[in-house]
Amino acid sequence: MSSQKFNEWLDDQWEHAESWWVKRLSGRDTMAMGGRNPGPKIPRTLLLQFLPELDNPKENKPRMEFLLKVDSSEDEVTVTAESIEVKLARSESRKAGFVMDWGGVSNPMLDPENTGAAAAFAFHTRSEGSLPECHVWVCANLEEEEDVLEPMWGPIEPDREILTSRADGAREIRFLT
Repeated sequence: MSSQKFNEWLDDQWEHAESWWVKRLSGRDTMAMGGRNPGPKIPRTLLLQFLPELDNPKENKPRMEFLLKVDSSEDEVTVTAESIEVKLARSESRKAGFVMDWGGVSNPMLDPENTGAAAAFAFHTRSEGSLPECHVWVCANLEEEEDVLEPMWGPIEPDREILTSRADGAREIRFLT
């Protein structure tokens, strides 16, 4: 039954999502390793497609909120993304990345029990007057991974992530370091 619900979710998201990100959740992605600022690190190019306001050179630390809907557990959390700047030598600086506030323990995706689970992130373009949305499905078992996710995306290895953009039809498999 769970696989059927996941199949329905994928069909629905496929119609509405502009970009996809598929990966296994690491101990850093969940709260399994503790530390500061747990949560997945969305690749910069994907995040800027989803939240182009973060690439505003006129603002010192642009911030954006988006709605994270963890549909596999029927939860939602408002997430804050902030562009950060790193100071370099000779009084230079550059935009380095993003600090994400994933909502801490209130976000079911950060549950240490989800370490190693495959997850699919579907990024939607925003509707007028609403927050951008990212829908996530965290696979609960091997049946969901092997019967539903892998036939669509291929094997989801711990050391790689898959990004797909509907805008340009590009599909990229990136190896994590």
